[in-house]
Amino acid sequence: MAFNEIELMHIKRTVGKLCERRPPPRFRNELRTIYEIQGHDVTVYDERPRRLHWMRRDLKWHSYRNTPDVTTLEPLVDEVINDPLGAFWG
Repeated sequence: MAFNEIELMHIKRTVGKLCERRPPPRFRNELRTIYEIQGHDVTVYDERPRRLHWMRRDLKWHSYRNTPDVTTLEPLVDEVINDPLGAFWG
């Protein structure tokens, strides 16, 4: 059974307050705390931007600089498929 409107307002007020306070402001461009409501569950988790890395000839992982940090996988997968710099498929 899903939450009623009063319960949803209470969740937004209490859990939302937690998410607004975390993380400290200086880290918010690298990490944010968010929550989701599905049915009768409230899930709180930290979200970090996704970055793409590739292994160079020196066998070390390097940040792939052709894409910005993103929150979804699609742009990163597209970059690997298209491989405009020849980093992934030669």
